[in-house]
Amino acid sequence: MKQLLVEKSDFNLMDAFQMIDSKSLGWVSAPQLLTFLVEHEQFVHKDDVYSFTRRFDRDNDSRLLYSDFCEAFTPKDSYHAHALTSRKYKYLHQKDLDKKNYFAKETREVFFVVFKAHFEIDEKIELCKKRLTRCPTFNIHDAFSCVDVFRQGRLTQDDLKKLMQRNGFHPTESEMALLNARFDRNLNGFIQY
Repeated sequence: MKQLLVEKSDFNLMDAFQMIDSKSLGWVSAPQLLTFLVEHEQFVHKDDVYSFTRRFDRDNDSRLLYSDFCEAFTPKDSYHAHALTSRKYKYLHQKDLDKKNYFAKETREVFFVVFKAHFEIDEKIELCKKRLTRCPTFNIHDAFSCVDVFRQGRLTQDDLKKLMQRNGFHPTESEMALLNARFDRNLNGFIQY
């Protein structure tokens, strides 16, 4: 989905963020994001918006910084990521242009599709977590310890790959990178307990 957004030549991260950051504070909160989506007739559940904000809020201050936003909308593959991050803003200093009119209509539609894809993924992950917690024999600490064979309190991408291979799954390097990126909250190369 993110690649489709990059293929829209008028899309850039700074203008997209400024559409949401109506006060130009350099950050947005979940309520601001929800208001933005509703103003653009994107009716989503507030829990989805709060979950999205928590997932990408790297410093856990309940605010999405521009860098957090970029993480959410930048594709993981280097070709598309470079194409997107090298784009300059177009609308930022056009004060007479309503932020609702940033980007072409089709680009805005894809932008909202990417938001909804994030929300759907988060919802599916939460559903899986709830199912696991209902299983009387499942214990998260034991599961983590099973993978953390050296008892370091953290997992590497290689640890996860070995676990998956032992269980009959053979992920590609790009799949492993995506999985690691999803759970490595502080981007230090480790998944913490």
